[in-house]
Amino acid sequence: MNDATPVPDANEIATARQRRLNLYLGGQASWFISLGIQFVIFPTLVTDVLHEPPARVGIAQMSLMIPAVLFMLLGGTLADHGDARRILIRVHLLATLPPLLLALVFLTDNLSYGTLIVYALAMGTLGAFAIPARDSALTRVAETRIQQAVTMAMGVQMGSQLVGMLVAAFAYITGTPALLFFQAFVMSAGLWLSVRLAPLPPTNTASDVNRFVQIADGIKSAAAIPIVATVIALNFAVGLFYVGS
Repeated sequence: MNDATPVPDANEIATARQRRLNLYLGGQASWFISLGIQFVIFPTLVTDVLHEPPARVGIAQMSLMIPAVLFMLLGGTLADHGDARRILIRVHLLATLPPLLLALVFLTDNLSYGTLIVYALAMGTLGAFAIPARDSALTRVAETRIQQAVTMAMGVQMGSQLVGMLVAAFAYITGTPALLFFQAFVMSAGLWLSVRLAPLPPTNTASDVNRFVQIADGIKSAAAIPIVATVIALNFAVGLFYVGS
C-alpha cells in the first residue's frame, strides 16, 4: 500500500503562488484606495466644514503623520518577527472603525476639531504598523520573484490611491457620510482578502530580545553604512521639506 503524499506539479505551485500574490495585491489596493479617499476628505472636513485657520490645519495634517515617526520602527520590528498576515488582519479590522465612527459623528452634527485629531492619530498609528507588515509580507509572498512583485505592488499602490482620490471627488454628490462608509467598506474588503491569505511566518529567526534594543542596533548598523545612511537622510529630507510642507 503506497502512502506517499502526492507532490504538486509545477503548474499547481505556480497557480498557488499567483493566487497568494493576487490576494496580497488586493489587500494593498484596498488600503490605498482608503488612503486616497482620506487624502481628500480629511482636509476638506478641517477646512471647508469646520473652517479652521491654517495653523490648526497644519496640526491636523501632522496628526496623520506623526504616528509614523513614533511607531514605524516598532511596527517594522513586529513585522520582522511576527506573522505578517495576522498583523494585516488586525490593522484592516481596526481601520474599518475610525471612518465608521467619524461618519456617525458627522450625521449627528457632533463633528469637532478634537474628533478629527483623534481620527487622524488612530489612522496614522494603524498605518505605522500596516506599512511594515505589508512590506514584510511582500518578500514572503513573492519568494524568488521579488523584483516583479515590488513593481506590481508599487503600481497597485499608486493606482489605487489615485482611484480613491477620484472617488472622493464625488463627495459633493454622495455626501461625506456615504464616502466614509465606503472607506470603511473598502477596508473591510482588505480584511477579507487578508484572512484568505495563507499564514506568513517570519523569515527572521533572530532571538526575541527587547524590541527597543533591536531598533537601536538597527539604527547603529544603518548609520555605519554610508549608502544606507544617505538614503535614510534623503527620506527624512523629503518628509520634512516636501510632504510635510
